[in-house]
Amino acid sequence: MQHMNKNTVCTKSVLESIHSLRRNREYSQDFMAYKLGISQNAFSKLESGKTPLTMERFFKIAELLQVSPVELLEGEVRVTGLAAASA
Repeated sequence: MQHMNKNTVCTKSVLESIHSLRRNREYSQDFMAYKLGISQNAFSKLESGKTPLTMERFFKIAELLQVSPVELLEGEVRVTGLAAASA
């Protein structure tokens, strides 16, 4: 388990929301990593909880996934876009 400090945001539900939204939007880990300025391996570790998710990256990920940070934290994320359009 990773060490948490006041500058990190990481709960299993937040990480699951990030993973689910990324896949629903058909964003690759490579794409997310590029937008965050990190390697694909580094993003994979963030998404899996092996590396602490900083507040700065958390907010950037929320922006990339087009959801509010509050929605990610509360687990109230609604998938929009391609998945919703085909439903």
